[in-house]
Amino acid sequence: MSSSVRESNSNAAEEQRKRINPTKGKLRVLTSDYGPPQGACSSFKTLYSALEEFEKDLHQHIHLENNILFPRAIQMEAESPSALGSGEGFMKSKCLALLVTEHKTILRSVDVLQAMAKHAADSQRLNKEDVSGLLELVRLFADDLHQGKEEGALFPLFTAKCDPLEVDAIRHMIFEHEQDRSLMAGIEDALQRSNAADFAQYALRLAEILRDHIRKEDDILFGIIDQQLSVEDDAGIVTEFEAFDREFEKRGRDRVLHRLRMLEWKYLSKPA
Repeated sequence: MSSSVRESNSNAAEEQRKRINPTKGKLRVLTSDYGPPQGACSSFKTLYSALEEFEKDLHQHIHLENNILFPRAIQMEAESPSALGSGEGFMKSKCLALLVTEHKTILRSVDVLQAMAKHAADSQRLNKEDVSGLLELVRLFADDLHQGKEEGALFPLFTAKCDPLEVDAIRHMIFEHEQDRSLMAGIEDALQRSNAADFAQYALRLAEILRDHIRKEDDILFGIIDQQLSVEDDAGIVTEFEAFDREFEKRGRDRVLHRLRMLEWKYLSKPA
């Protein structure tokens, strides 16, 4: 990846910090450092506690990128310029190349989700059938299949042989998976309430997290893992992946992928 680890990822992280830091400051001012006023109800206190917890998670996120993922990636790039890259062609491990390929389908669904969110925000209306269809795809493909492969096969093997700092990075990636699931629950709730504004908010946040998560995996984390997996490790993980693929096929692979193509045609004007 030549100097792109330093440039694209560090620049992206810096851009995130430029957006985040003023927001954190405003939150602290508006909430008096997350101290609820006297006589505040329990819901108000819960909100302030959640905001404070969110800020802590944000600090952890920045710490992992600045002090673990990016330095490790730069070190690996210096030692082996071909070690890191974006796309399955850069991976010697088949299991990682398969995950990178799946990322492309997830990003297609993210494009549709963002278009749906914009339409909902502009019109204040929800197409419940379309949103339900896309939500099913995200749950079955992005969560149950893709993240299931990572959490059930790849990450356990990697964390058994990597150093403690890299274990922390994996834990944070799993935390982001949980964020995805919480946001999907929020989308489902907004759908049931026919609340277009809430749907748009949750959908755009989910899209942002998924894009950033995939960027970190494709450009940094998978390169780190790729250097530590043996041929035997890779073959074993691919075999485990096949069980997830069979389950996805039984649960409606062709149906949900066809629906994605139809939604791309409708919301993005792409040929079906």
